[in-house]
Amino acid sequence: MSGRPGARRAALVAAVVPLVLPLTGCGSEETPGRAVPELAARLDKVDAAIEGGNYDKARTAVRQLVADAAQAELAGDITGDQADRIVASARDLLDALPEDGATGDPP
Repeated sequence: MSGRPGARRAALVAAVVPLVLPLTGCGSEETPGRAVPELAARLDKVDAAIEGGNYDKARTAVRQLVADAAQAELAGDITGDQADRIVASARDLLDALPEDGATGDPP
């Protein structure tokens, strides 16, 4: 992959997929994104920040997503397993995000 910003964003958008799956689930299972629409909205903010190349904003949105997932778990809106999957995926995405202004490819 080249160091072009478009290639970097494409790689990071691909890194969001593991974060999306815990929110959307599959089949008829109640998903965190359906149970707590704020989680889906927060994920949209993560996507938009990555697409725009604003990695600091993306990091903030991911951290807010984690906080929202913890709150949803405490409220009984999502299960502990669902919250754990969201947190694990969020951690992986945070590790993949470059610093704003960084050049080259994400790790």
